Amino acid sequence: MLNNSTAPPAPPTTYMVTVPQGIRPGMQFAVDVAGQRMMVTCPAGVQAGMNLRIQTPEQQQQQQSSLHSSGGANSSTTSSSTSMQMFEVIVPAGVMPGQSFSLLANGQRVLVTCPPNILPGQAVRFNLPIADKSAPPIKQLEYEDIPDGWARTIRVTDMKIQWVKTKNDGDTVDTQTTTFDVKNSAYTRKLRFLEGNDPRMRTGLLELVPANQSSIDSSVQRNGKQIVSYAEIAAAHDKKKFEDKAEWFQMICRDRLRIEWNEGHMKIKIRRAHLLHDSIEAVMSLSPTDMRKIWRFEFLGEVAIDAGGLQREWFQLVTEQVLGKAMFDGQIVAGHMVRHLYKHVLGWPITFEDLEIPDESYYNSLKSLTGMDNIADMCLDFTFLENDLGENRSVDLIENGSNIDVTNENLPLFLEVNMKYHMMERVKPQLNELLLGFFDVIPEPLLTVFDFQELELLMCGLPKIDIEDWKSTLITKDSLSEQAAMTES
Repeated sequence: MLNNSTAPPAPPTTYMVTVPQGIRPGMQFAVDVAGQRMMVTCPAGVQAGMNLRIQTPEQQQQQQSSLHSSGGANSSTTSSSTSMQMFEVIVPAGVMPGQSFSLLANGQRVLVTCPPNILPGQAVRFNLPIADKSAPPIKQLEYEDIPDGWARTIRVTDMKIQWVKTKNDGDTVDTQTTTFDVKNSAYTRKLRFLEGNDPRMRTGLLELVPANQSSIDSSVQRNGKQIVSYAEIAAAHDKKKFEDKAEWFQMICRDRLRIEWNEGHMKIKIRRAHLLHDSIEAVMSLSPTDMRKIWRFEFLGEVAIDAGGLQREWFQLVTEQVLGKAMFDGQIVAGHMVRHLYKHVLGWPITFEDLEIPDESYYNSLKSLTGMDNIADMCLDFTFLENDLGENRSVDLIENGSNIDVTNENLPLFLEVNMKYHMMERVKPQLNELLLGFFDVIPEPLLTVFDFQELELLMCGLPKIDIEDWKSTLITKDSLSEQAAMTES
C-alpha cells in the first residue's frame, strides 16, 4: 500500500549575519547560510557593520524528495554553481535618491536604484551572480555606451528582469507620460497566473501595460530549488551565435527540465482520420509535468515504431496546437506567426510601428493623421470596422466609441487604442491560452536569451525559398549589364 503522506515542513531557523562595508539600505548582499547562497536586502535604518537576523526554512531534504516524487530532473539537473561578485559604480550626475540609472556590468545590463542619502558622484555597490569564480572580490565599473532604445535590464534590488529605455550615457528615459507618443510609447504583455478549476491547468489574466511596468524572474525554480541560475542565463544571452544559444537552450530542456524515461513517459495513440480531435483530447488531458515527459506516438491501424519519424509527422500535422511542446523537444514546425505574436511570447515591447507588418495600409492611414491640421474634417469616431467571414461589424475601441468624434485633442488616445486593439484585444482570448500553454512547458526566463527573430528561427526554422521564382524576379548586376548592352545595340 502506498503512503502519500508527507512530513510537515521544518520550522525556519534564525541566522545572524553582518552587513558588509559599502552596503546601504535598499541594497542587496550575498551570504552563505547552511551551505546555501542567499541574497539579503539591507533594511531601512541599518548600516554596514551592523548585525541582522534572517530566517530560512530547512527544506533541502524536502526539495530533493519532492523533485524525485514529482518526476523532477535527475542528478544532472542542478544548476552549475555560481558565485557573487560585488560591483562599485559612481552615481551619475542628475540622479537623485530613489531614481534609477542603467549601466553595463560584465556585459550584463543592470538597473540600479540610487539609495537614500546618496548623491551624484558618490559610490554605491551591488552584487550580481557570476559564473567566473576567479573574478576579483570588488570590480569598479566605468560607463560604457548603451544604444538608445528599449533594453532588458536586471534590477539589482530584487533580481527581476525589466525593460527600460536608455540614452547613450546610461540615463533612463522617462516614459511615464500620460499622452501616447507614436515614437516613444511602448507596451508589453503582462500575464498574471491564476489557479484554475482543473489542477492540471492554470488560468491567467492578460493585459498590455507600459513596457517598464512589467518584470519577470531571472532564474528558473522548481519546487523551491533553483534549476537554472541567472548567471547561466546571462552567459547564454552573451553568446554571439544563434546556434550556440539554441544549443544551450536544448541542453537545458534535455538535461535539466525533461523527465527521464524511467520516471514516466507518454504513449499517445491517434486515429489519423480524427487527428485534430484525438490530438486535442490527448494534449488537453496532460498536466504540465506530462508535457516535459518523453512522448511516443502511434497512429492506430498503422504498423510503425516511433523512433522520431512519427513524432516529427505529428508536430507538422498539428503545428500550432502545441507550439510550446514542439519548441521544448527541438522540433521544427512550419507555422510562422506574425511578428508581434513572437514579441508577446517573449514579452518584448510593442510599439506603434508594429502595426505596419499586419496591415501596412491601415498603419499609413493612422500615421497620416498626425500631420493633419484639423482631424475633425475626417469625420472619424472611436470604432473599427471588423470583417468577420465577409460580414462587417463595428467595434467600439473605447466605451461608447461610436458616439465620440476624433479630434486633434484626443488623437493620441485614438492612436493608442487602435494599436492596443490590433496588437492584442482582437485576439486576446486566443493569445491568453497560447501563452498559458506555452509557459506550462517553457519557463519564461529561458526565453530572455533570444530576440523575436531568433525565436521564430528556433521554432519554425528558415522560411522556404522558391529558388526558381527568386531567379525569375531578381535583378542582378549582370542582368542589368546585359539589358544596357541590348539597349546600346
